[in-house]
Amino acid sequence: MASIIKRGPYQYQATVRRRGYKTQCKTFESRADAEAWAQAVESSMHRGKFRDPSGIKQITLEQALRLYEEKVTAHKKRPQQERSRINRLCRHPMAQRYIAEMRACDFAEYRDERLKQVGANTVRLELALLSHLYTIAIKEWSWPLEHEVRNVRKPKPPAVGSGGWKMTRNSACSRPSGCRAGGNARSGWTRAFALPSRPGCGRVRFSTWNGPT
Repeated sequence: MASIIKRGPYQYQATVRRRGYKTQCKTFESRADAEAWAQAVESSMHRGKFRDPSGIKQITLEQALRLYEEKVTAHKKRPQQERSRINRLCRHPMAQRYIAEMRACDFAEYRDERLKQVGANTVRLELALLSHLYTIAIKEWSWPLEHEVRNVRKPKPPAVGSGGWKMTRNSACSRPSGCRAGGNARSGWTRAFALPSRPGCGRVRFSTWNGPT
């Protein structure tokens, strides 16, 4: 049975009592939020799906990441890069928050902040690490968490060839940077015209100023 008690102008305490479960209490700023939480808890108890979150209330995101590092990362063939990502995440102020209180909006804010500092692929890899942390915590450690990272949009991967050198009429008719006056012209033009023939094909096509070799 659920009850809602007003404790102040913006404090509503919801309490759920049910036989076979520990009493659950939580305080909200609005009565509507308190009622919604109480209904959700009662429903999960009725379906036998409720898991008491009290066991992980004092575990920070950093502690969860270090546990993941010990139990998962350490057993990978090449753990160095993932350890580096974990260290980077642990240095962020977000890592000091309790994981049970983290929401998708927190990770979305982290994503937007990081996109101003590093490339999209780096952020995708960091979010993938956090997502797998939640998957392992829920499935293998039986932590009563919602998979918040799953609800966060991932940055789009960079387009293939973006940021690379593109052939233009002007670049084709100008001396490449590697071709100095009086130097080996062939080496400079080789760099300019070494183009891959087909995807997956290791051969390249070489051309010089005077024509194909």
